[in-house]
Amino acid sequence: MRNRKTLIAAAAMVMLMGGVPAASAATTPSTAKGAAPAWAAFDLALPAATLTSVRLNVRQNGDRWTLTVEWNISYSAANIANQPIYWTFAYIMEQDDVDDDVVASGVRKSVEVKPRAQGHNFTQEFTLNSEALHTEIGDEEIYASAFAKNIRTGREIQLNTRRHIFDV
Repeated sequence: MRNRKTLIAAAAMVMLMGGVPAASAATTPSTAKGAAPAWAAFDLALPAATLTSVRLNVRQNGDRWTLTVEWNISYSAANIANQPIYWTFAYIMEQDDVDDDVVASGVRKSVEVKPRAQGHNFTQEFTLNSEALHTEIGDEEIYASAFAKNIRTGREIQLNTRRHIFDV
C-alpha cells in the first residue's frame, strides 16, 4: 500500500511539473524537446481501464454458428479525468496444445471509446459455418478474448471467457 501511495504521489508531481524531475530541472523548461507530456506518467502509473464480465454465447442453426461476445469496460478516476481513447474488439479463439488459433477476428469492427463513469458495454456477433470452426479432429475448444487498447500509451488489456467444448 505504501508503494502505491508513493507511486501515485510521484505521478501527481510529474503531472504538476510537466516532466520528470532531474538535477537539471531547474534550468531546463518542461517544454524542452524530448520532455514527456504531463499525462504520460499519469496514464502509466495509475490504474487503467478494466475488462469485466466477458461472456460467449453459442447458438447453432444447421451449419451456421452464431457466437456472441459480450464484455464491459470500467474506468479508473484517472482515466475519466484524462480521457484517453481506447480501441476495443474481440476475437474468437480455438484452444490448441501449442498455439491457439484465431477463428474470427473483430479488429475490423473495433470501437473507439472515451472513458465515462458508468463504463461501456459491448456486444459483437460472429456468424461462421462449421468448416470455419472445425480446426482439428475431435471436439473444438472455443473461447472469446476481449481487448481494450489505450491509444495514447499502447497499453493493451485482455480477458478471456471460459472454453466451450462442442463437436462441430
